[in-house]
Amino acid sequence: MSTCFSPASPSVLCVGEVLFDRIADHPAEQVEAVTAWQSYPGGAPANVACALVKLGTNSGFLGCMGADEAGEDLRYLLSAIGVDLTGLQVHPTAPTRVVDVLRNAQGERRFAGFQGRSTLGFADAFFQGDVIPDRCFDAVQILVTGTLGLAAPHSAQSLEMAIQRARMAGAEIVVDVNWRPMFWETGETIAPSLAITKIRHFLAQAHWLKLTDEEADLLFHSQDLAQIQADYPALQGILLTAGAAGCHYWIQGHQGWVAGSAMEFSRTCSRTCSTTARRAHVTPARCRKVSGSCARSGCRKTWPWR
Repeated sequence: MSTCFSPASPSVLCVGEVLFDRIADHPAEQVEAVTAWQSYPGGAPANVACALVKLGTNSGFLGCMGADEAGEDLRYLLSAIGVDLTGLQVHPTAPTRVVDVLRNAQGERRFAGFQGRSTLGFADAFFQGDVIPDRCFDAVQILVTGTLGLAAPHSAQSLEMAIQRARMAGAEIVVDVNWRPMFWETGETIAPSLAITKIRHFLAQAHWLKLTDEEADLLFHSQDLAQIQADYPALQGILLTAGAAGCHYWIQGHQGWVAGSAMEFSRTCSRTCSTTARRAHVTPARCRKVSGSCARSGCRKTWPWR
């Protein structure tokens, strides 16, 4: 296992997965029915790190990718954007994760699985918290993570270790639930109730929580933000998103609603690109698309982070 080094000490650490979302070029119900794909860099923690750098915040990414073409592409892109890679690990044999994403005629996405192996077989599942360099935490003020890493034993333990070290450094913890059931389909028959229990236990460490209305119903059977905060008293703020409609918020006792705003989509910009751009407070038109070759049959890579 190797790590990548950078001279900076970031104020925000984003911990978790970096991957490719392989999105169907046309509506389809099954992976076998797709005739063309387009690949986009993804992984919620990596998206956040890139968006923060665009906003002028020194950010670092902690996670693991494969020693393969996809990993090299992602590492190059993160570095080019300016994300600190001191804590990036490269697994010698496990591949970088690729997620197959189908979409319907309305453009709504459905995560359809992974290429070639179980969810536990990808590099991000082997993230090792005990080899994160100490200097990653020298200036950290905020650690941002999700819950997908909890599905794999190695990454779950490492995520807890990273949070403990960040808290010891005085950092606040931001958690984006980002519920994806297929990450929990490990072949060990993990019941949804067990996954939900693990996530709810994990949220007790959060100071700031982001989740969707559907995730709130799943985890808490409620969208009452004041009640959720009462159950998790360490929380200083909660953002509950409702898709295009907007976002409810609870911040230190103050509640409110921010309506969604319309965005124009360019023909070369997917929903993934738009989401990344929105997080960085830019429009899709400012995302520079760069096409590249890809060894995967029928697949074209684009780079929404650029």
